[in-house]
Amino acid sequence: MRVREWARREGFNEQTVWQWCRENRMPVPFERMNTGTIIIHDPKYENQPAAPTANGRTVCYARVSSSDQKDDLQRQADRLKAFAINMGVKSPEVVTETGSGMNDKRRKLNRLLSDPTVGTLIVERRDRLARMNAGLVESALKAQGRRIIVVDDTE
Repeated sequence: MRVREWARREGFNEQTVWQWCRENRMPVPFERMNTGTIIIHDPKYENQPAAPTANGRTVCYARVSSSDQKDDLQRQADRLKAFAINMGVKSPEVVTETGSGMNDKRRKLNRLLSDPTVGTLIVERRDRLARMNAGLVESALKAQGRRIIVVDDTE
């Protein structure tokens, strides 16, 4: 793996790792390519199996902020279900919720995120999942072999 990736995984500064390579002080084997690229051969990471593909249930999650947006919620749920069917999902589940995106008081979403049988979560826009830190949620699910699909990712 490249220096940047190894440094990120191990919690080191990238410049420190470059210096260790220049001084031949790396704690794991590495290789200098003809192009100058350094490839780190850490057995801890090279012997791991490939990340599992997202399997399990596919759930469409639709959310609006207030109860006066019920019509918008139903239209959002319908669009998500149509998207999932076009992806080839035979019977996608649809979960709808009314609640603020600014806090974590959304029981249905919390239940979906903690359920290991949910392999794929489909949302219309990233802010429907969380107003802030949606990337952290996505990274945590990815580490478990699960994924989030954002239909309109123009934000």
